[in-house]
Amino acid sequence: MITASRIFNSRILIVDDRKESVELIRGMLDHAGYTAVSFTTDPRTACSLHRANRYDLILLDIVMPLMDGFEVIECLREIGETGERDTVVPILVISRQPAHRERALRAGAKGFISKPINRLQTLARIHDVLEIGLLRGALRQSIAAMGKNVEEPSAASWDQGKPEDHYAVPRQDMPGKLLSEERRGYSLRALDDLTQTEHLRGHPIDEAMDRYSGESAEDSLAYAGRAWGESGLVPRYDELTGLPNRALFFESLRKTIRQAQASQRVISVLVLDIDNFKNVDDAMGPSFGDELLRQFSLRLLECLRVRDVIARLGSDEFGCIVMTPEGSGNAGVVASKIREALRPPFELRGTHITLTASIGISVYPADSLDPDTLIKNSRAALYESKKAGGDAHRFFTEEMNAQAIRKLDRENALRRAINRNEFVLYYQPQVALSDGSITGVEALIRWNRPGYGLIAPMEFVPILEQTGLINTVGAWVIEAACRQIAEWKRLGLGEIPVSINVSGRQFSQDALSRDVVQATRRSGIGAKLLEFEFQTERALRESSIDSNLLELELTETSLMMHANKMIDILRNLKSLGVRLSIDDFGTGYSSLAYVKRFPVDVLKIDRSFVADIITNPSNAAITTAIIDMAHSLNVKVIAEGVETAEQCAFLHARGCDEIQGYYFSEPLSAKEISAILASRRKLPALPLAAKPAIS
Repeated sequence: MITASRIFNSRILIVDDRKESVELIRGMLDHAGYTAVSFTTDPRTACSLHRANRYDLILLDIVMPLMDGFEVIECLREIGETGERDTVVPILVISRQPAHRERALRAGAKGFISKPINRLQTLARIHDVLEIGLLRGALRQSIAAMGKNVEEPSAASWDQGKPEDHYAVPRQDMPGKLLSEERRGYSLRALDDLTQTEHLRGHPIDEAMDRYSGESAEDSLAYAGRAWGESGLVPRYDELTGLPNRALFFESLRKTIRQAQASQRVISVLVLDIDNFKNVDDAMGPSFGDELLRQFSLRLLECLRVRDVIARLGSDEFGCIVMTPEGSGNAGVVASKIREALRPPFELRGTHITLTASIGISVYPADSLDPDTLIKNSRAALYESKKAGGDAHRFFTEEMNAQAIRKLDRENALRRAINRNEFVLYYQPQVALSDGSITGVEALIRWNRPGYGLIAPMEFVPILEQTGLINTVGAWVIEAACRQIAEWKRLGLGEIPVSINVSGRQFSQDALSRDVVQATRRSGIGAKLLEFEFQTERALRESSIDSNLLELELTETSLMMHANKMIDILRNLKSLGVRLSIDDFGTGYSSLAYVKRFPVDVLKIDRSFVADIITNPSNAAITTAIIDMAHSLNVKVIAEGVETAEQCAFLHARGCDEIQGYYFSEPLSAKEISAILASRRKLPALPLAAKPAIS
């Protein structure tokens, strides 16, 4: 068995007149684990170097001044014809011109590497050719040790049925499994017993071995993958991008740290991901996303030096290792360079996509001496870049570490909270401006965390979304709201509509519609079953409430992120009788064209407009325009965050339908809302006839 260490200790010579090409290949081989790589930029020295060092593989550029690659191949062949067949060296030629392929193979090269170089295919081909060469050497040594000559039989001997005379080597004395490979629909049997290997009959050993050196990329990749697996290693390059994968990145980081310890150098570890990549992938499809990642990785490669390491860690997350003589300033330069390289749009299938990236940076030895901790710290810094809105880079600090610990603690506590039923709903009344009566309530989740009290949603909902727990908690909210609607009805307080905030992630995973469908079926509406989640359908059915008492609120940003998918989902929800509203309206696209496409019942004006509606003419004008636009589409308007009589009067004068805010009531527990409903409380009398401050 050829061991992995033997392969990675093979002597390799790079012959290329361009220093940048040499550095590219050297860096690629170094990061892959090859330990004995030499080079020359003068092709005239290649033959003398081989005579002196007997290389296991030569990587040879074809187009060079002074002496081209074909002349070098001829010189190397002459060395092999001096009588010692062991001096024959495998050659892989490198060229941008496909026409060179056939000529190089005829000249004796073992394979062809196309420019621009694909790392995955090139490393697989190198591994393949080296192992074949080592297998050939092992076979010769085994035969030589037995003191027997291998003679080629005549064609007549085969015709006479005497194959046993060919390669008369006792099978028990042969090397172990030398080669096993599936190629193009047929199986090449192992060379456990040469006397039984029909494919080799009548051919010299070297020629027979040469026949299986793998000239196609597919063969080479398949064989290298099996070879690595058999040697106890995993393929260390990402198949999609050709970059090192997570395992190789960690290995490279450990190796780089050892080098930095010896040379007193600084290492910067960058972890980055593409802002909003999932939205692009969901909207355009996985094949589109894959091509985007390939193009993205090419731009990253252009931003780093050959001796730096860049890897794909998973999905749209990438890692970089940058070594500098001193200080960490160079990492900031690299991060800025990466962000600038992404500015030009990516063109895919006629579509132009603009991307940004968020980057987190940690520094060895300042932030940690441990590879795992450095990467953890980089991810903490990445999180801060995301919090800053994306398209940014941040260096790790101790405060970030403390925040990361608190975040992890909160994630674990939230997982426990689901099982311990620690969430509770509060309700804020919505009031009609026409008569001051309560028309419904908005359900607002709170986390009643033991030892901390009630925690506001802004403190934990983002974590629920990041971890994917939002689907479980979102389903619980729907069920709890439906149960409360039924309870108020049972108490004789009337049928009180409840609106619920829905995360865009629930829609992106098709979770919400399935919830609603199940709830509707259980309530006896008889809607057609759809292929979505079913929690809401169950909640409505078990509560025996009318589906039009449930209203789902979506932000306009989440609607537009998944616009094409959302149209069908919302239509399905509407067919069940569920009401739909757009929350925080005015803060995003605010387009009449897309509002017309969605079957919404309510627009909710964002509190940021209402807050200074009396003093800010622009916000007053925007609010008035939203009200007029919505009414032209027969859509109701609710203003959020109303806190003063003046705001209330202005909205009434402009025709707003309802208000919600502290002017009438803060969010209250279900018990407190029951008391308000029982008292038939209404909006205080307003000076509605008074002229608003801004007309």
